[in-house]
Amino acid sequence: MAGYLIRAATIIPKDVAEIPEGQTVVAGQHVDLPEAYGSHLYDLKLAVFAGDGGTQESDEGDGGTQESDDDRLGVIVEVISNLDPDEDFTQGGLPDVKAVNAAMPDGSEPVSAAERDVAWSMISAQVTVG
Repeated sequence: MAGYLIRAATIIPKDVAEIPEGQTVVAGQHVDLPEAYGSHLYDLKLAVFAGDGGTQESDEGDGGTQESDDDRLGVIVEVISNLDPDEDFTQGGLPDVKAVNAAMPDGSEPVSAAERDVAWSMISAQVTVG
């Protein structure tokens, strides 16, 4: 089992792991999961490794590290916060992924719908709480 920090509300199947607080885990919650399942959530950008600060080795073999997941998420949150609600959101009320990508800094990897959803859930939670 390895420790993961959940980035978006996720339901963990009971046959994967029994979570003492319940099978639904929320953003910011630390959980121990079997590595195969935790890696799956990591690949979907729903969790980060609790011990590594959210960094991973570059796939390009240059020995460097990619930007921190948390730093990237912060940039996405900032970009979405600066979008025009009348022009850059879908009819369903979500930030348009194309608009998010157009506003990202030059050289950034394209933002996926899953990353947009995580960032949007964080913004929505801040608005609801704050």
